[in-house]
Amino acid sequence: MEHLIRFTTAEGIDGTHMAATLDEAVAFAERIRNTEGATEVRLHRLTEVPIEFKPYYRIEVGAVDAGEHHQPSPPAHLPAAHGPLAPSALDHEGHSGDVHADGDPQGTNGRRLFSRVT
Repeated sequence: MEHLIRFTTAEGIDGTHMAATLDEAVAFAERIRNTEGATEVRLHRLTEVPIEFKPYYRIEVGAVDAGEHHQPSPPAHLPAAHGPLAPSALDHEGHSGDVHADGDPQGTNGRRLFSRVT
């Protein structure tokens, strides 16, 4: 287990030192206190804290005019949707084919909004 020694030198500069064992840490602390005049010598035992990195998704929205509301029109090949999905927007198995509630197959920003898998 590693140990950390924090100290202040005789000149008033803060310092740190890492030692692999407790004996090495004690020996270093004694040396800097007795031969170099260090003050405020502190010894800390270090234990590893397990961490895990996970994906994080962040949504960024571009600038939008506050007074202007954009209602995308449905593509010419799809009927306008009224409600969650227009019945004619469903394929023969009842899937939406990634059609958004407003009839836009890829959402207002050109990206697919969702995908349904059954």
